[in-house]
Amino acid sequence: MKSIVLKMAGFALFISQVVAAEPIGKVTETSGEVFVSHKLKKRPAAVGMEIFEKAKIKTGADGKIVIDTGDSKLTLGENAYLKIPKKSKGANADTQLDLFGGSVDFNVKKMGAEQSFRLSTPSAVAGVRGTEGTMSFDMEQGNTYTQARAHTEGRTDKSEVWTTAPGEGADDMLKDAIQADREAESQGGDFDPGEDVVSVDEGKTGIFMADGEAFVVDSDPNQDVTELGRSAVQRNDDNKAKGAHASRFAGMDAARVAYLEDLENRIQNIEAAVGNLDLPGVPALPSED
Repeated sequence: MKSIVLKMAGFALFISQVVAAEPIGKVTETSGEVFVSHKLKKRPAAVGMEIFEKAKIKTGADGKIVIDTGDSKLTLGENAYLKIPKKSKGANADTQLDLFGGSVDFNVKKMGAEQSFRLSTPSAVAGVRGTEGTMSFDMEQGNTYTQARAHTEGRTDKSEVWTTAPGEGADDMLKDAIQADREAESQGGDFDPGEDVVSVDEGKTGIFMADGEAFVVDSDPNQDVTELGRSAVQRNDDNKAKGAHASRFAGMDAARVAYLEDLENRIQNIEAAVGNLDLPGVPALPSED
């Protein structure tokens, strides 16, 4: 009897949680193949569909979906896979998005000091405080590309994406960097995040490679962020290869100079030794004077 009561209580708690669950956003646009999964149910996306916390969204080769959460607008393009493990609203709003493929465009409203908005991939974690931009995860190479764009709604606050490597403490580092930047901005100064956090400003694209290397390049508004990222990675690899090639030849030149100097010394020593020999019938070496 006791076990039955406990099961009924657990079931009642489950039902209350389901009933209490509130949507965190709504689909405002969709086309092509797009599926939304939540609580083991998978359904084709449709305009007006409510999106809940812990939802998973996948798009096909021709898929696109736009989700309005009230404080942000998210747009997923083709072959994208996004999870929403956490999304809350209010003064302490906390949003966490996990991107495992494709790209997501985000337009996040200016946030308060206690609010946070983070996007993660297997190779990077990004935080924003009111930004328009894109995050793309290249499944083939394991690299992440983040891009900040100027606001399109007449806002005067700057667009900026703060990014670091995934792992323990990443969220705290981003929060600290964003808060320090807020304080510096209010005092009319600039903030240097240091080596662990990379700031991607408007018109820039951050490249975060699977091996932990990170660098920033200029964006091209006419080029897809993934294509731009791959091109930047290729140029970076080419430059490193050229540098290694030049260093190798520089080492060879140094070795050749050392060899010739040593050979010249040996010849001089031999000439000196031969000049000191008193051999019958062998003329002495002529003097250089």
